[in-house]
Amino acid sequence: MVSLAGAAKILADGNDQEKNFLLRQIRISLEKHNISQIIFMHHTRCGAYASEYEFAGHQEEIACHAFDLAQAEALVKSHFPALAVRKVLMVMEDDRGERAKFITLPPQTDKFIFNFRLDTSLIPRK
Repeated sequence: MVSLAGAAKILADGNDQEKNFLLRQIRISLEKHNISQIIFMHHTRCGAYASEYEFAGHQEEIACHAFDLAQAEALVKSHFPALAVRKVLMVMEDDRGERAKFITLPPQTDKFIFNFRLDTSLIPRK
């Protein structure tokens, strides 16, 4: 198992060098260890997202994560079509992270979790 903080966010909106590094790591894992799936996990109240966006509310934050996870999945599937992709979002319910629920997002489709496409350019950036 390999864990890399921010991997799905990088695949969604990172620069080409960062994306290529992660895709190379996935290729190595596929070739050397015959992996069959990749799991992306995001969590609300993430510092990387908080430093970049000013969410109007909890639902907007969740939708942004869902959008980025779908973007990461699309990129991975475009390079590795046979690789299964699971997307999990941990929704923090209190400030210390002691109460949380996990949401498994559906496989890539044209419909996102809240039945709308999120235009992240509309979310105020800090």
